[in-house]
Amino acid sequence: MRWHENQVLERRAAAERSEKQREEDRIAIEQLGGGELAIQMFYASPAVLKSGEAASLCYGVANAKNVRLEPQDNPVWPSHSRCVDVKPTKDTTYTLTIDDGRGHAKTQSLTIQVR
Repeated sequence: MRWHENQVLERRAAAERSEKQREEDRIAIEQLGGGELAIQMFYASPAVLKSGEAASLCYGVANAKNVRLEPQDNPVWPSHSRCVDVKPTKDTTYTLTIDDGRGHAKTQSLTIQVR
């Protein structure tokens, strides 16, 4: 009898933990863009360089299946927070394009200035 009661209590505790985790996951997804395809951040640091210097291009996306960053050679992929190094030799406009694999896309551009 006691074994059965313990099993019931363990199942109830597991269900409560699972429900709490589901709620925490729902909140995290909502904070990270919900179900909407989005470019949440896209910036360069620094945005103005001296010739020969490098900058970091950083991006964060939500619900993207594919990510493309042009022009640059470093591989990119869907991420909530990722940076790649670039070393432009002249003023360069970089374009971040994301899509959800179902025909929806978003694009954002920025320019790094070289002095």
